[in-house]
Amino acid sequence: MSVDGACDDREPCQTEERARVTETLAAAAKGLGPDDVPQALCNACVALLPVSGASVSIASGSTVRATWCAGDPTAARLAEAQYTLGDGPCLSAIERAAAVLADAKAPDAGRWPVFAHEAVELGVRAVFSLPLGLGGATIGTLDLYRHTPGALSERDLRIALWARDAVTSALMNLHAGYDADERVGEAGAAAWRLPRPTTVRSTKRSAW
Repeated sequence: MSVDGACDDREPCQTEERARVTETLAAAAKGLGPDDVPQALCNACVALLPVSGASVSIASGSTVRATWCAGDPTAARLAEAQYTLGDGPCLSAIERAAAVLADAKAPDAGRWPVFAHEAVELGVRAVFSLPLGLGGATIGTLDLYRHTPGALSERDLRIALWARDAVTSALMNLHAGYDADERVGEAGAAAWRLPRPTTVRSTKRSAW
């Protein structure tokens, strides 16, 4: 971004990047029935980010009720392990209503020792759990994992949070019985996108 606010060739404007994220998720859901949208959104999140897999969990208060979607067997097993153990990045993100970014190489890597053992057995070295919700109410999490350790870059974290916003809106609208493919805004993007950008300040960097 140049000093006058115009885009330069080195880094896309955040508004353009956010639009790209929204359009990618909208395209993934286009033409699909409600039962197929969750899987498509999980796959689209993986395509947007340097991660190995994704899942979305639904919560009621501080309790996780179900897995809405899982992009692959590892993502599904990670989600199930957290429900069974009653602990892990996903549940911490729900409790805090803030992103939990867990990295096996971080200094406090013993935060969730039992979950960490399960994750390592699956070949997982980093988990990024982002709470879904509006108005302070958390309705679930978008959980991303990868097989290599290390934090998300600032840019990738922004993209992950924008994807989380779109998944939140898609989940709420599908739950209300709307068809995401039919709800199209003036700009041609799916109407389940959220117009206000999410800041990075709400994140909590933790580790197992």
